[in-house]
Amino acid sequence: MCSYFLIYSKYVLNQPESIEDGIGDPDWRLTIGLFVFWVTIFLVIIRGVQSSGKASYFLALFPYVVLIALLIRGATLPGAEEGIRFFFEPQWEALLDATVRE
Repeated sequence: MCSYFLIYSKYVLNQPESIEDGIGDPDWRLTIGLFVFWVTIFLVIIRGVQSSGKASYFLALFPYVVLIALLIRGATLPGAEEGIRFFFEPQWEALLDATVRE
């Protein structure tokens, strides 16, 4: 689990190794995404109530479309059947083990 946090910190957040190196440079992809979202919010507010209703339909349904697409993609990857089976089949002997593992 710790290695995933290090990968997230290094590649997504672009954090340096220590505080002496500064706070790091912003990632251009995240900056463009943030800019696009703020422009969208600005346009919805400028257009008024009529466009906010349309925007709310899109913003309420689009995350479900993305989640379904990611579910289909994840289910078609090699080894997905084993992972799904591992998720749904309980390991009864592990429930009886009271030790904490890393």
